[in-house]
Amino acid sequence: MRIPSRTLAALAVFILAGAAAALPTTYAMTSSAQMSITNLACSPCTVPVTGTVTLDDNGAGGVSLTGMSLAHDPYQVALPSFISIVLDRDSIMLNSGSVAGTGSTLSSVVFGATTLKNTGTVSCISAILTCPSVLGVPDGTYPLPSPVAVNLGTWVFDGIGGLSASFVYTQLTGANPATETLFLVGSAVPETSTGGLVAIGLLGFAVRRRPAR
Repeated sequence: MRIPSRTLAALAVFILAGAAAALPTTYAMTSSAQMSITNLACSPCTVPVTGTVTLDDNGAGGVSLTGMSLAHDPYQVALPSFISIVLDRDSIMLNSGSVAGTGSTLSSVVFGATTLKNTGTVSCISAILTCPSVLGVPDGTYPLPSPVAVNLGTWVFDGIGGLSASFVYTQLTGANPATETLFLVGSAVPETSTGGLVAIGLLGFAVRRRPAR
C-alpha cells in the first residue's frame, strides 16, 4: 500500500510536535550567568556561573526542573586589607528530586520553595577585622553549609531558546548583613530525539516521492 506524500508529511509534523512536548530541554549557562553578593564590602561582588539546568515541559501548564549542575570559581566577598573571605562552589545541584512549576518554557514558569545542595568552601583570613568577630570561626577553610533553602521564583523564557532567572541563594542578617543572589542566563542546547530523527526521515521520504512538475 502506497502512503501519499501529504500523509507522510503530516505524520512527520505530528511526530515532531509530540517529541518536542515530551523531551526535556537542557539550558547551558552563558557568560552573563553569575553569583552576586551584596554586603558591607561589596556592592556587589560577582563571579561567573557555569553549567546547565534541565526542564521538562509537559505542554499542559506543568514544568519540572529535573536537573541542575552549576558551579563557580572562588571569589572574594570582603576587603582583604580588612579581612579576606573567599567563597568557592564546586557544584550546585538539586537536593531531593525534581521541582514542580507552573507555566510554559515558551513564556514563563513559576517555581516555589525548595532546597539545593552545594559542595564548596569558605576561606577566611583575619586582618584588621578577625574571622571570629565577623564569621564566628577561627582563620581557616571550612565546608559551606548544605543543603540551602531557596525560593526559585519566576523563570522567564524568550520563546527562542533563552532563559533568565534570579533568586536569593544565601542571606545573612545581623551586624554583617549579606545577600547572595544567583542569576541564571542560559541558552537551550539543541537536542535530537529518536522521534525527531524518524520524523526527519519521513519528511525526506515524502519529498523524494513527490512527482516532478
